[in-house]
Amino acid sequence: MAKGDHIRVYRFGYWHHGVDVGGGRVIHFAGEPHRKLDARVCETTRRAFANGGRIEVVRRAGKAEAAAIAARARKALGQGGYHLLHNNCEHFSTKITTRRARSRQAEAAVVRALVGATSDALDGGLGGILAGDPVGRAVRRAAASAAQASVEHGLRAAVRWITG
Repeated sequence: MAKGDHIRVYRFGYWHHGVDVGGGRVIHFAGEPHRKLDARVCETTRRAFANGGRIEVVRRAGKAEAAAIAARARKALGQGGYHLLHNNCEHFSTKITTRRARSRQAEAAVVRALVGATSDALDGGLGGILAGDPVGRAVRRAAASAAQASVEHGLRAAVRWITG
């Protein structure tokens, strides 16, 4: 890890992201559990950021851009506005390191929710009526596969729009 790198550490069920600003320090969105809306961009030690986990590098910064990335991160210190789908720690880290806010895990969560809703709708619709016979099961499987493919491919742009 080096100054300007976008880093992450696995927490219980999600990846927590931050920006290495050198000197063993990391700038990231942080808040108290169950009070994420009060989260602020803060600077902590790399050890505190890791919180017992193993840090991975998501994107390495080039030597020429490392100082500018660290400066952008420091300029953001104290900012709030946390939102799980629109402005989370991954959005912050990608915006600082690439100048484009994006959260792949937020996008994936929206896709999973849409696929789940589609599956639930099939369970209560025609697929549920026909579930007792082999043709009905085949229809249901085909519909579920088509729905999942549609969500995963056709709605990617909508998911990106939803997640900011």
